[in-house]
Amino acid sequence: MQKDRLNFQNGVFLWVFHANKIPPHIGLSTNGNFFSLKASGRDDELNSNNVFKTIERKQIPSLIIELKVELETDVVRDVFSKYERTIPGDVTCLDPIKAILSCEKATKLSDLINILGERALIEKENKFYLPDDFTGIPDYDVNAIHDRLLKLENK
Repeated sequence: MQKDRLNFQNGVFLWVFHANKIPPHIGLSTNGNFFSLKASGRDDELNSNNVFKTIERKQIPSLIIELKVELETDVVRDVFSKYERTIPGDVTCLDPIKAILSCEKATKLSDLINILGERALIEKENKFYLPDDFTGIPDYDVNAIHDRLLKLENK
């Protein structure tokens, strides 16, 4: 585990939960405050250390990507406040994050990561509980995201 190297209080992190699944779920943290948009609503300003403890406790296959950007919590809070929850066929967990990071052209996580890489904004990828054969985010299309959101909405 690399936990002691991750200082969530300083820096911006892109969190990828179930990174080996189609589709994964993503969140964003800055200054120790974690945000994500889900089918059941929003995670607003959760303690990033507590979110990480959940990853550890449940052994959730995850990527936590340190970004070379500075973001004030107020900016992230303001963007997330414009969303209530994900909406199948319309709003995904990616939407507030791509707005915050000015990556509007991204339609899925791999697009976002590619754009951030092209802009040299990725500091480091930290892997947790991923299978040994994990080589990256699985390939999927936008329909897979909306199909998953529809299933979550109908639970």
